[in-house]
Amino acid sequence: MAKTSRRAEPGPYYRLKLTFAGIKPPIWRRLLLPGHTTLRGLHEIIQFVGGWYDDHLHVFIAGGLEYGQPDPYGSLGFKNDTRVKLTDLPLEIGSAFSYVYDFGDDWNIKIKVEQILPAEQAPEHASCPGGARAFPPEDCGGVFGYLDLLDALADSEHPEHENALEWLGEDYDPEAFDPEPVNTALTKVR
Repeated sequence: MAKTSRRAEPGPYYRLKLTFAGIKPPIWRRLLLPGHTTLRGLHEIIQFVGGWYDDHLHVFIAGGLEYGQPDPYGSLGFKNDTRVKLTDLPLEIGSAFSYVYDFGDDWNIKIKVEQILPAEQAPEHASCPGGARAFPPEDCGGVFGYLDLLDALADSEHPEHENALEWLGEDYDPEAFDPEPVNTALTKVR
């Protein structure tokens, strides 16, 4: 699970709403995270929340800057996301930044700041107080590939229906979201 830096004293908590761009009805999650959470920690939380495997590059775009895992050749030019905390960003209620994952599938998730709780109102640990629909499976071809996959899954007469079932498994439900395992894991993020 995500690493967060140790904090000497309680800081603010951010209530963030993460929403996939280009998918209707929307796929979203609400997260309540401590301000000392690094962007790398947020990346790891998103990966866990979505059931993804962190097999691809990612970037956060905030305040006109890009943060990610620097590549050894320096060609991407990202600032190191392990050194940047939520409290380091120019965030205020209503502001937003982006998370892009898998530069081939190009998943774009808008992260909107819904609330900033002061230290005295901070909860004991991070949580996921809401969400809707399952994350798309990794490597399904981005928004258009995912929508095609859903069409194939929903129509038993579709020529790709059996392939979709075999790939996703019969238990995959695009409408499902269970916050319980997410919240259990987030109790470790303080």
